[in-house]
Amino acid sequence: MKYMTSSLLAMLMFFCGMTQAPVKTDSVFFGAIDSVLQDFPQNLRNIAGDTLLQEGEVDRFASKVKLPGALTCIISRYHSNIDTTPSWQAKMYEDEDYSKAADQYHRLFRLLKKCYVQLSDGSIARLEGEWEPPREDVAFASSSFHIDSPVWRYRKVKVDIELVYRLSDWVVNINIMSKEEDDKDWSK
Repeated sequence: MKYMTSSLLAMLMFFCGMTQAPVKTDSVFFGAIDSVLQDFPQNLRNIAGDTLLQEGEVDRFASKVKLPGALTCIISRYHSNIDTTPSWQAKMYEDEDYSKAADQYHRLFRLLKKCYVQLSDGSIARLEGEWEPPREDVAFASSSFHIDSPVWRYRKVKVDIELVYRLSDWVVNINIMSKEEDDKDWSK
């Protein structure tokens, strides 16, 4: 009887621990997204780590902020006189299995829907976005979010989650960047 009680207690602790893990992982995910968004007005300088690559048009840095489960987290800075804002990318999935990739894309979209950034006045601004369902016969799906805030520093910030087919694998990325309107006249 004592063995049976101990076994049941161990199983209960194991299963309770399993149900708690996503909550902790989710809170780490939310905190990481908040950290990236908090540093966006500083052009991600506080979270930029070691230089990974310097090319003619772009420099890539390791991000000090990592999402749980991410394969890579990279900051890119472009050499432009017009737009000096960086972008941040987390590669969250890469494999040939479309079904698993689509599940990841949907799961991460739901997590991003719950994210927010805490502003300097203590208020919070939520991510607002529209779901674009993926299709296996289309090599690309992207759902975009914007920050629901009147603060000018965040008016152009976009958060995208994308499902992309590359060579023989499906890739799921989360991208955070500053994006001008598509119809902006850059000649002015």
